[in-house]
Amino acid sequence: MAKMTMGIGTLLIIVGIIGFVMTGSDHPTALIPCWFGVLLALAGKLAKTEDAKKRMLWMHIAVTIGLLGFLFPGFMAVKAMVTAHGAPLARPAATADGVKILKQLAEG
Repeated sequence: MAKMTMGIGTLLIIVGIIGFVMTGSDHPTALIPCWFGVLLALAGKLAKTEDAKKRMLWMHIAVTIGLLGFLFPGFMAVKAMVTAHGAPLARPAATADGVKILKQLAEG
């Protein structure tokens, strides 16, 4: 599991860097996946130990980071929809990702 966590962390770092470069390096928010990736990769690296208690601690920290990374887009989508009050959304593409996540959670 630690290797998978480090792999996913590395993938998020790559996605963040590609997103930042593709936006013309103008939008630092494109680097948000990088920060989640760095934290996940670090937690995965620290979980590669023989001590079972430390391994469990770091893997639980990694799961918490992953959960927060999954839930934040949903919260931002709800915030955008509430702020819009039925008007067209300011950033429909960005909000659509959060809406998809919320629909998946609601459907089970």
